[in-house]
Amino acid sequence: MGAEVVELDLDNVGVWELCLLLLDKNIAARKFIKTVDDKRLDGTLCRRFLICISIAFIGFLKWISGCMEAYETKLKTEKKRPTQAFMFIDKTGDHDVICVSFRGTHPFSANDWCTDLDFSWFFLRGIGKVHMGFMKSLGLQKDTLWPKEIEEHMEDGEKHFAYYKIRQVLREKLEENENTRFIVTGHSLGGALAVLFPAILGFHKESKLLERLAGVYTFGQPRVGDDDFCRYMEDLLGVGRYFRFVYANDVIPRVPFDDSDLRFKHFGNCYYFNSFYKGQVTREEPNKNYFWPVSVGQVYLNAVFELVRSAVLPYAFGRNYKEGILLLGVRLVGLVFPGLSAHCPQDYVNLTRLGNPNIFHKKIINPEKDFSLNGQEYGNY
Repeated sequence: MGAEVVELDLDNVGVWELCLLLLDKNIAARKFIKTVDDKRLDGTLCRRFLICISIAFIGFLKWISGCMEAYETKLKTEKKRPTQAFMFIDKTGDHDVICVSFRGTHPFSANDWCTDLDFSWFFLRGIGKVHMGFMKSLGLQKDTLWPKEIEEHMEDGEKHFAYYKIRQVLREKLEENENTRFIVTGHSLGGALAVLFPAILGFHKESKLLERLAGVYTFGQPRVGDDDFCRYMEDLLGVGRYFRFVYANDVIPRVPFDDSDLRFKHFGNCYYFNSFYKGQVTREEPNKNYFWPVSVGQVYLNAVFELVRSAVLPYAFGRNYKEGILLLGVRLVGLVFPGLSAHCPQDYVNLTRLGNPNIFHKKIINPEKDFSLNGQEYGNY
C-alpha cells in the first residue's frame, strides 16, 4: 500500500527505556518505537521530552481507567474499537443530505485520550505524514494498514471499524438517490476523524463518493498531518468544501504544535470566532501554538469574561442559552486552565447560533496565492 509506520509500542515501555530516549537522539533505537526508517529517525530533545510526557500520561490514564470500571472496560483497544459516529438524513430541502458526525473525546475514556496523545506518525505515500492515533481510531488495520476492502469477522461485543462501516452505509444510501449529498462533521477528536475520512476515500480512489461530498465542517479540530498532507487535502477538497471553526482561546486547535519538532499543520481557511461570537476568516487562528507569553494576560481575562457571560447570556438571548451547573464548573476550571474550558461544545453551538452567517458569503480565497499570508485577517463579520 506504500505506507511506512512510526509507531509507539506501549506494552514494551520501561523506565530505563524512557531514560535512554531522553539521552539518545536516535529514537528509533528504543525497543518501544517501531519504524522502517531506523537510520534517519532522530529527534530533538524537545520532541523526545514530549514523547516521554505523553507515554507517562497515557500510563496514568490507563491506571485511572482500570479504577473506573463504570466508564471503561478491560477490552483491548483493537477489539473494542471505541470510535463513535452517527448518521442522519435531512429530507427538508430539494435533495437529501446525509450528515456523518464523529464524536469527540469522551472525558472518561482512556482509549480516547491515548488516541489524542499518540504523537507517532503514519506515513502514507502520496498523502503525507498523519497523526497515528487518529488513523488507528478511524480504522487502520494492524497488519494490512489501509486495504480498500476488508472482511470483518464480528465476535460478541465487537464493533465495526468506523471508516469501513460508514463508507458501506454511504454507498448504499447514495445509490438509492442520485441527488443525495453528504457532509462530514465532528468536534475535537471527531473533527480530526472528519478530515481523515475523505482523505482515505481519496487514497482508495472513491471518486463517486467524493463527488457527492458537499462539505467537511469541523469544530475545535486538532492538527492532523504535515505539509504534504495539507497540500493533498487542499487538492482533494478545495477551500470551498472545508470549514474549520475555532472558538477564541480553545487550546485543542493549537495542538499538536506547528514547530520544527512536531511539524503538524492546518490547511484551508480558519473560521475564527472570539468570545463575543464575532467571526472572521483567517489563514490561522491567533496565537497558533497557544503557549505564548505575550498572550497569557489576555487568555485569563477572556476566561473571566466567559464566566460572567454565562450568567448574562440567558437574559440577552433567552432561556435556551442558560448554562447548567456542570458547565459553570467547567468555566471555573477555565480560570486555571483557560484553553480547556474554551473547548466546550457549548461555545461552538453558540457561535453557530449567534455568529453572523454572512461569514460564509465571503469570497473564497485562493490557496496558492493567499495562503502564504500567514495569520493575516481576510474578513470580519
